[in-house]
Amino acid sequence: MTDDQLLTEDFDLTSLFGYERVPAGKLFVLGDNRRNSKDGRTIGMIDQKKVLTKVKFVFWPPNQIGTVE
Repeated sequence: MTDDQLLTEDFDLTSLFGYERVPAGKLFVLGDNRRNSKDGRTIGMIDQKKVLTKVKFVFWPPNQIGTVE
């Protein structure tokens, strides 16, 4: 909580999609602006095959922070 307001409402995959876990080949993404984000809770799951990117930097977990070769 910040400003005495929730950053996001509680949710679970079952209530959103009827699944307990993210299905194989799908991704569930969350935005970082939790009070105003059009993310997986709104747009649904994404086909993993449709994601075109390369990892350049790791932020989490802290013991693995750094660039990726």
